[in-house]
Amino acid sequence: MKENKTIREVKIENNTLQFLFRGAIENDISCNTGSAYVTNTYFSSEYPNSAEIERALENIEIEFSKHKELRNNNETLICNNSVLAEMLSVEEETVISRNILEEVFNKYIDCACGEPAHILGIDYSVEKLSLIILVRTIMYYLGFNEITVSK
Repeated sequence: MKENKTIREVKIENNTLQFLFRGAIENDISCNTGSAYVTNTYFSSEYPNSAEIERALENIEIEFSKHKELRNNNETLICNNSVLAEMLSVEEETVISRNILEEVFNKYIDCACGEPAHILGIDYSVEKLSLIILVRTIMYYLGFNEITVSK
């Protein structure tokens, strides 16, 4: 029998992340980090160096640590984001494992560090790098093993 999990939706906006709790008593939470915020705050060029990427990762984790209630509590994580869906080759609502997301994350990191995008099979931009960094950090730091992604 399938259990009914609480659904947590993450909305990735330019300057904030919105965590919306469906079917739970927790209030929605907003974090001061979005894809454009990450790009503009931590990266000095289209291809940030490893120190800039590490600084972005650390500061996103610090922001999440301010909200202990963001830790996964046996919830289903969903994200409706057309750019993320494109990056993960999602045509319709699809469950993406943390391992698959990590593979895509690594391609964007490799590209930022000098590997050509066409060899990696990605359409690189610093904005997409910021987006995949955010989603990966959500999954790892907050303890999610999968995310349901749709356009």
